[in-house]
Amino acid sequence: MFKRNKNMKIIDLFSGCGGMSQGFKDEGFEVVLANDVDENCAITYRFNHCNHGANIPFHTGDIRKLSDKELKKIIGKQKIDGVIGGPPCQGFSLAGKRDKNDPRNHLVYEFMRVVELFKPKFFLMENVTGLLSMDEGKTYKKDRKSVV
Repeated sequence: MFKRNKNMKIIDLFSGCGGMSQGFKDEGFEVVLANDVDENCAITYRFNHCNHGANIPFHTGDIRKLSDKELKKIIGKQKIDGVIGGPPCQGFSLAGKRDKNDPRNHLVYEFMRVVELFKPKFFLMENVTGLLSMDEGKTYKKDRKSVV
């Protein structure tokens, strides 16, 4: 457990319209970067979070195309305290087809890449039951790096 200071800085990946960002902002966190591939989510996020004095950089596009160098340039010298987000989970979900070849399955590794890059005090990744058990655990273990 860590002690939260005021103005802790977070990155929100796969942010959608910014529900998680809002919850963290309500608790005094500062969002310093948000990302989603969906342009409609970007428009809604900007309306919800950037039209009221906040100037949150929002990267619209595939996080896989945003290099470590580009991420570091956006963040600058800021210390990242947390990474939050919900990578796509349709391929893992027990309610879905559980398709081990769903290309979205690998986006969870992008979340982990950002965690490893910034080494925050905490991360919060929303996902579904089935992430670890997909294909008898092989999908999760494939190309997995340690984030701890």
